[in-house]
This record gives sequence, structure tokens and C-alpha cells, in this order.
Amino acid sequence: KVGGHPAYAGYLSPHVGALLQALIMCFHDESWPVRDEACLACGTFCLAYPDECEPELGTLFERWTEQLTDQIWSVREDAAVALGDAVAAYGPGLYERVLAVVRKSVSAARDQPAMSREDYARIQNDIDAHTNQQLYSCGSLAPKLRKGGAGRIGCSSCVVNRPKAPWEATDGCVYLLRELCARFPDRDSTEHGGVVVTDDTLLPLMTELADVCRLSHYPQSDDLRTTLWRQLPPIAGALGKRRFKTLYLDLFV
Repeated sequence: KVGGHPAYAGYLSPHVGALLQALIMCFHDESWPVRDEACLACGTFCLAYPDECEPELGTLFERWTEQLTDQIWSVREDAAVALGDAVAAYGPGLYERVLAVVRKSVSAARDQPAMSREDYARIQNDIDAHTNQQLYSCGSLAPKLRKGGAGRIGCSSCVVNRPKAPWEATDGCVYLLRELCARFPDRDSTEHGGVVVTDDTLLPLMTELADVCRLSHYPQSDDLRTTLWRQLPPIAGALGKRRFKTLYLDLFV
């Protein structure tokens, strides 16, 4: 709020560098809500103070794209929001980098190992697999009561962590496509700054997304489709009724 205020933005400007470094450290925190909020805050900083944040843009882009594939759905969503803020701040150059991420990851769910729902349920309900095992902290995928050490500030430094799944990368792309469509649907959008999501760019991505979301060889495919159905209305609303019905609706019917 201060950064967007014409009278007060300058007062915070000298401290942006130090604050940004503190937020970047929080990306490694063991608690996912901390990582989540740090991600959003960095995007807000870039939008309010693009010049001051630009030296760290490479690091931030790496952190945002990592969180776009996080095991927690809200972290994936907020990473997409932060990337949308960054594109609004830095324009076409960053937009092309973001598109490269989407093109690479939107098909990731195709690589998800096959598993039946029965096998998945059996694993989840196996008493022996969940008895006398490592305890975990609330809001964290890191072990509870783990002894810390120098330089160990979170689960990124921890030897115990649930591996990321390929379908989660596709899930993150759904949120990212929503952000791009909502912010840069046409040249009349207030945030475009030279960035426009054209149909030549969007249609192949949405076609691939629709095809990937039809896969059902793994139990979490329902979660991916749930994300898609929840994000399609804001995407359709941003593109406009005529444009969406003409080019995109049949992909999902």
C-alpha cells in the first residue's frame, strides 16, 4: 500500500533491498504458510518497486517457479499470482520467460506414474505405514522437533520431504494461465504494459491442458480436474463470452 502511494512510496524505497533479502530467506522456511506469504510479498514488492527489485529478479523467478510446483495447492496458486505481478511490473521480457515455463510444465501430468484408486486407498489406509513414524509440524512438511543447525532454516535444508509429483506442475500452470488471462486479455487491459495473451499463444496451451486433464491413470487426476473447473470461469470471464465460446469452450465439452 505504501509503495503504491505517490506521497509515501519514497519513504520505503531505501529499505526495499533489505526487506527483499529477508523475504527471499523466508522462501526456505520449514513452514509452508511462511513460504506462501513471502512469495506473495515479493510479487507485491516488484509491482510497487520494480527498479529496486530488478537486481534480484533472477533469484525471485527461480523461487517463484519452484513454488509453482509445490506440494501445497495454495502455494502453487500464490506463486502464479506473484508471477502475474512480476509480468505486470517487467513487461514482455518476463512474459516470454513465464510462457516458456508454462509450455514446459503444462504437460507434466503425462509423466505421473500410473496407480489405481484401490492401490492409493490401500497406501493411505495402511496402519503399519503410519505407525511409529516421523512426526511432522503443523503447517510444515519438515520433521517435528528436528534439531536445527547453522544455515538450516527450513524444509529446503531438511533431508525429509515429500517429493513433488508431476501432476502438481500441471496444476500450477492452470493457476498461472488464469493469472495471465485475467491480467492481460487484450490491449485495452489496464495492466498490459505491452503484454497481451493472444489466441495464437493461448489456444495451443489450452488445447494441451484439456487433453492432459482427461488423463485418469492416477488418483490425483480428480484434483487436477477440480482445479481446472474452478479456474475456467475466471479465465472465460477475462477472455469475454464471444471469444471463449468461439475458440475455447469446445475444448472442455
